[in-house]
Amino acid sequence: MSNFNTFGTLSKPLLITGIILSLCGSCFMYFFNQSSWTALPGLKTSHSKLKKFNAVKPISFYKNHTVLDSLKTLQFIKWQLRQFNQNTDTTLILNDSVHHRILLMGDSEVGGFKFPLSRYCNYNGHKLVGVIEWNCATVFNYAYADTIEALISRFKPTYVFIVLGLNEVYARDISARTKAATIFKKKFEHLPFAWIGPASWIPDYGISDVYLNIAGSDNFFPSKLLNLPRASDNRHPNNRGYEIWMDSVAHWMNKRMQWKLQLNRPLSKTSSNGFSTIILNAAKYRGY
Repeated sequence: MSNFNTFGTLSKPLLITGIILSLCGSCFMYFFNQSSWTALPGLKTSHSKLKKFNAVKPISFYKNHTVLDSLKTLQFIKWQLRQFNQNTDTTLILNDSVHHRILLMGDSEVGGFKFPLSRYCNYNGHKLVGVIEWNCATVFNYAYADTIEALISRFKPTYVFIVLGLNEVYARDISARTKAATIFKKKFEHLPFAWIGPASWIPDYGISDVYLNIAGSDNFFPSKLLNLPRASDNRHPNNRGYEIWMDSVAHWMNKRMQWKLQLNRPLSKTSSNGFSTIILNAAKYRGY
């Protein structure tokens, strides 16, 4: 009986100490988990899978921009596949899990296309980080200008949109354009991309086919098939035309097999603000 009383007397402080240590440990783990996740711009913290992944393998940061780099994106895709082991189509996982930094570049068509694209990005959690609006430009400017690589490096996109060709509808030097388009593609082909053909007001002489062959049929949108309302110059789409054009591209982006991108139609009140535009003029700056 005496041994039982002694044990009972000793067990009380041990029990109290254990409870205190347990509570301290719980509090520590709670605050550790809260501080271990740093939300990235455009990434909702409700994405529990990405939050869980980041707690295990922290996402890297660029010097001037916070963004998932390609290596970490690939790691996340592989990690998520191991977690669910249900779907081997990584493009679907990329679409559902990563909110992209988008760079738009092209000719004067970009000047109107950027606004509906930005609305789509803002509504779907992406970010239009930069626009290169090169008026009067052709594929030669983009192929041989040494500034394009620098601008891609500056904006650090994870997805690229190209809208080019309106100034080339009369072009017949197909071999030269094909060579230039091949050089241009090498500057961004390490990234997911969508090459949007020119929304020409007349049938072109082959430039759309050049871009189709270089980009690949899965990566090229043939805008020449659209019937768009035109601005006063009868060449560029008007505001409504750009909206129709963007709606058509978004539908294609949601259905394409490679590099799908979630672009659901935004609400009318969705803002188009938030991007930076670099405006050039090929008549004054050829680039090479």
